[in-house]
Amino acid sequence: MSDLSEGIDVKKKATQEITPHTLRLLRIITSNSSAEHTRQAISILSKVASRSHPIILWDILARLYTSLTLPDEGDALGEGVGRREKVALAMEHVARFIPL
Repeated sequence: MSDLSEGIDVKKKATQEITPHTLRLLRIITSNSSAEHTRQAISILSKVASRSHPIILWDILARLYTSLTLPDEGDALGEGVGRREKVALAMEHVARFIPL
């Protein structure tokens, strides 16, 4: 019986972790990628978010928020505003799937 419950716990934990694919999408969105690549990444992230557990949604939002508050090399070049707009748009697309 304990083997069965351990299997369920492992399965539940696996569904509450961000996948490497999602991490790559976040990296594209938070970096100074081209506008087209960022738009596509936000679209895919939105689809991922629609099927994700609420804990995953909050984790994604936290990672995006952190990228808003941390300066990067693009800020010195004046590219930080555009990057922050892309991140804010991605946050909107993820937040709409948080259950009320």
